[in-house]
Amino acid sequence: MLATVVRQRTAEIGVRMSLVLSPAIFFQLVVGQGLGLTAIGIAAGLIAAFVLTRGMTTMLVGVKAADPQPIAPCGIVLHYRRNGVLATRMAGGKS
Repeated sequence: MLATVVRQRTAEIGVRMSLVLSPAIFFQLVVGQGLGLTAIGIAAGLIAAFVLTRGMTTMLVGVKAADPQPIAPCGIVLHYRRNGVLATRMAGGKS
């Protein structure tokens, strides 16, 4: 998503770099926007995880709403699965 934002703003960034933008400020601009997107994603993920875990409490015996044991392994598996799929696609393979 950050790559898309940078690609869309390439002309603007080029003009700013040629006029007044120093490399340090450019880095701060891009990284700051990336951190903002990351924070939004983390917040949305945590909210969704707690909502779905509340639903799991009605289906599973002994699972509490804020219990990290069912959430953490799922997050780790999804993280590595997503990164593995992206790495395979970037290498030209199929997943």
